Amino acid sequence: MTFHVVAGLAGGTGSGSIVDAVAQLRSKYPDIENFKIMLYLLLPDEIPNPAWASTANYQPNGYAALTELNAMDYQL
Repeated sequence: MTFHVVAGLAGGTGSGSIVDAVAQLRSKYPDIENFKIMLYLLLPDEIPNPAWASTANYQPNGYAALTELNAMDYQL
């Protein structure tokens, strides 16, 4: 079985919950050979439109999510 997880890493909701979603899936399905997790992640724009990227967390949240996912790479 393969789980497909789609999230945006700009802002807070997707970037903050993607690590938790992966951890929950791997906790429930620990067999990495039979239960794959595929992530489809949208990274923040390099130069975001200030009209909708109005906080300083827009790009740092994406970076933080990627570093956390990198740390748990063996579980994917």
